[in-house]
Amino acid sequence: MNQTKTGAVTKKAEQAVSVAEVTLADLQKLQGLGTENITSEDQGTPRIVILQQMSPELDGIEGAKAGMILNKATGEVIGDKDGIDVLVCGYEKVYLEWQDRGKGSGAPVNIFQPHQRPTDAVKGDDGKMRLSNGNYLEESANFYVLVGDGSDKPPVAGVVSMKGTQLKAARSWNYSLKNEFLKNSEGKFFPAPSFSRFYNLKTLKTQNDKGSWFIWSVAKKELIEDKNVLDMAIKFNASIKRGEVTTKYDREETDTTGNSEDIPF
Repeated sequence: MNQTKTGAVTKKAEQAVSVAEVTLADLQKLQGLGTENITSEDQGTPRIVILQQMSPELDGIEGAKAGMILNKATGEVIGDKDGIDVLVCGYEKVYLEWQDRGKGSGAPVNIFQPHQRPTDAVKGDDGKMRLSNGNYLEESANFYVLVGDGSDKPPVAGVVSMKGTQLKAARSWNYSLKNEFLKNSEGKFFPAPSFSRFYNLKTLKTQNDKGSWFIWSVAKKELIEDKNVLDMAIKFNASIKRGEVTTKYDREETDTTGNSEDIPF
């Protein structure tokens, strides 16, 4: 009898125990905990690239096809036939020093800011800007962006690098950004921040006698409306200016279409 009563009491006690639910307010009080020591060097800025016909990701990502847009950090294809919408939060131009394919680690030997660009570079027989040490220089136009997917999810930070045949699109995009003006309540124009407007990025197929490949197409979209997204853009811009945003380059992004200098604009 005692054992039966004890078992009954224990069972009732177990039934009475309830698990406290975690609320969003609970998590908000703990925002960022556990990530304090993760810096930009530990994660890098996700690179947003176009999959080309020779991209190695085509063999590893189900459904991936040349011309699709890839987030290299997550390995996910993003966007659809309508492309992706981005806010430009910063821009920089750099010059990458590369060894020829098959030499070195596959990473740039040096990354030069425009004022550091070596002056001994001359155009070689292969069309590349060759240095006296035999390496070559490649210009890279980097657009630091927030990528939205049209959902309620926050946009994702990334960098779109344009090189070789992409530089024409980069210059046009920069012209649009630099010449965007808005009118205030007094009827006066003021230069807009680069993240005042969304831009749509799609891919277009182009070709010449050496083959075909995909390039970026850039088009203006609507002005930003969500204040939360604007705050994110402001913070991302501040991080870029403080030098906290890092960009990692790899060989595959550079040479997927062959010698870019041989491909006409």
